[in-house]
Amino acid sequence: MENTESTVRLDEGTRRILIAGEIDENTSTDILQYFLELEKSDGAINIVFLASPGGSWDHGLGLLQLFLNSENYINTFLLGPNSSTSAMLYLAGDSRYISPRSSLMFHYGSLELDDTYKEVINYTELAKKELEEDHLYLSERSNKPPAYWKEMLNKGNVYIDTDRSLELGLAHEIKLPSEKS
Repeated sequence: MENTESTVRLDEGTRRILIAGEIDENTSTDILQYFLELEKSDGAINIVFLASPGGSWDHGLGLLQLFLNSENYINTFLLGPNSSTSAMLYLAGDSRYISPRSSLMFHYGSLELDDTYKEVINYTELAKKELEEDHLYLSERSNKPPAYWKEMLNKGNVYIDTDRSLELGLAHEIKLPSEKS
């Protein structure tokens, strides 16, 4: 059985938040608390994503808005494979660093609805709008237009290695977090 335990740690000295594992209600609460603590003072905030399978987009979306609207400069670091929600959060960095042998995975999320026709109809317009916003976000964080991301995601899960992340503009540089960053 897969271990889904997640960890979030704060190192105030390096202004670093380490996120390992799934983004869920508990981890998002910890991330929010640590992020708001670091925002009280000036200086870059460093967020390290370590091998995350993704998690709840509902919780991730709130964090994404917080990161994107921060007045502090944000450095994000990617270590190992990071998927879905954590990959989208990684892209919120003003500077995005990636380690060798790391990867990003993007996909259309899954959905659980009651089997009522009315619920499906009601959700369809919202889902369409959210997908268009995701394509635009990926475009803004890369060197590809929204149509590229729509086409790629329509094919299924999209796996992007370190070199391709740099080519697409998703990552800016190969770099590991140090004691100074």
